[in-house]
Amino acid sequence: MITAPGTQHSRSPKGNHQETRTRRASSSGRFAKLLLLTVTAILCLPLCELTVRLLAPQPPSWLGVHRHHPTLPFFTLDINVNRLVDTGETRYSIHTNEEGFRVAAAAEPVSDTPIAIVLGDSYTFGHGVEYEESFVGLLNDHLSTSNRFINAGVSNYGPVQYRKVLEYLLDQDMQPELIVICTYTGNDFYDCLRNKDLPVVDGIIGNKGGMKSFIRRHSHLSRLAGKARFRLSPRNIENAHLGSEMYQSSGWQSPPLRQCHDLFVQEFKEIASLCHARGIPLLGVLIPTRDAVDSARRLSSAQIDEELDYTLPIRKADDVLVGEGIQSIDLTSALVEHSTGETYYWFDQHLTAFGHKVAAEAIAAEIRSLMLDSNRRATDRVVQR
Repeated sequence: MITAPGTQHSRSPKGNHQETRTRRASSSGRFAKLLLLTVTAILCLPLCELTVRLLAPQPPSWLGVHRHHPTLPFFTLDINVNRLVDTGETRYSIHTNEEGFRVAAAAEPVSDTPIAIVLGDSYTFGHGVEYEESFVGLLNDHLSTSNRFINAGVSNYGPVQYRKVLEYLLDQDMQPELIVICTYTGNDFYDCLRNKDLPVVDGIIGNKGGMKSFIRRHSHLSRLAGKARFRLSPRNIENAHLGSEMYQSSGWQSPPLRQCHDLFVQEFKEIASLCHARGIPLLGVLIPTRDAVDSARRLSSAQIDEELDYTLPIRKADDVLVGEGIQSIDLTSALVEHSTGETYYWFDQHLTAFGHKVAAEAIAAEIRSLMLDSNRRATDRVVQR
C-alpha cells in the first residue's frame, strides 16, 4: 500500500511493547549495577577499617579532654587526662592533674615556690605542642626559682571565662603571687558574646551524640579520612566567616563588634579590679594572629595594605589594657623578628613549638620587669610606714 507524502507510519502494538521491555531492562541493569556497587562498598568498609586499625591505627584528632565545670556555667578540662592527639598537622600529648590543669607527662615534685596563674584560650593551653614546649611550660624553666606557673588555659575560652575562672580559683583559697592573662586577638573580642554553656559528651565540646558522633569517635578509617581532608584543605583562616570587619575602623562602630568591644572592656576592668583589691600583680599578654604579624612586617618595610589593617584588633586590645592600668606585652614585636612559617602552623594558625619559645622569652623578660617594679613599690610602702 502506498502512503501519501508526509504521512507517518504508526507503530504497531508489538513494537511499542518491545521498546518498553528494552527500557525496563536497561533501567533494571543500571539499578542492579548501582546495588552491586553499594553492597560492595558496604562490604569493603569493614575490611578497610580493619586494615587501617592493623597497619596504621589512628589516634583521635579532636580534644576529647573536657567536662562541664563543676560550678561555672561552661566547660573545662577533665581531670587526670592522658591523651594522644593527632590532627593531621600536629601530633602531641595532653596530660592534666587532679585539679584539671594541663601539666607535663612526668609528675612535678612538690614545691613551695609561689604560684603564678596563667589564664587564656587554646594559645595558652598549648594547642599543637607538648606541654614542655608551650610558653607556660617554658616559663617554668625560665623562672623556676621565682614562680611555679599553673596553666589554667582552656581551648575556646574568652575574657568572660578568664574572669570567672580567676574568681573561682581565688575563692578556692589559691594565693597566687602573679596573674597572667593572655588574650588572643583573633577571636577574644567575639568570644565575649559567644555562648560557652555547651554540652560535653565523651569529653567533646558540643557533642550531641548520635550515629555520626559514634563513627567519628570509634572509626579509625573516619579519622584517617578526616586527616587527609585536613591536609588537602586550603589554609584555615580562623573567623573567616566573620568577614573583614575586625580589620576596618568602621567595623568597630556598629554591632556586633561594638558590643564585643564594650564587653571586652568590662571584663578586663573587673579582672584588674579583682587583682588590685588583693594586691596581686597582673600582666596582660597580647597574642597576635599570623596575619597581624605579617602585616606588621609589611608596615615596617613600607608595604602598606590600604584596605585591611590586620594589626587593628591588637591595638584595640592594647588600648583597653592601658586604659585599665594593666601592664602588658604585645608579642607582635617578638614574633615579627621571625618568619610566620616558623612561628605559626599553616592550617590551624596556632603557635608552633618555636613560636612558643619566642613568646616565652618575651613574657619572661616582662614578668621580671613587672615583679621588680612590684617589689620596689612594696618596699617603698614599708619604708613610708
